[in-house]
Amino acid sequence: MKEYTDLLKDDNEYAIKAEKFSSKIKDITEFFFEKNIKLKYKDLKENITYHDACHLVHGQEIYDQPRELLKNFCKSNFIEMNYSTFCCGSAGIYNILRQKDSQVFLDKKMQNIAQTNADIVVTG
Repeated sequence: MKEYTDLLKDDNEYAIKAEKFSSKIKDITEFFFEKNIKLKYKDLKENITYHDACHLVHGQEIYDQPRELLKNFCKSNFIEMNYSTFCCGSAGIYNILRQKDSQVFLDKKMQNIAQTNADIVVTG
């Protein structure tokens, strides 16, 4: 939905409508981050890492917001994963249509997760 502005930029009828609509679309982490919303929480003891979902990090360029929110909950227990923005191989139905290729991506992602020794993997 955020891409409507770009997709419809040459459409005389919908370009302005698309821009207005797309400007209203926010991921929840983006919304909380922009509005400086602080949640009540208990201090988490588990080690946490974050997997960047492709639709967020590549499609919507959301990177810092989820991390900042997570760091509010687990401060020193947040472990940044190596290559966190690399694809996990799922991509909608990619893992069904290209199972072998998908498994290569997933294996790399799982290795990176394992290296963090995280108790919880959070994703968007």
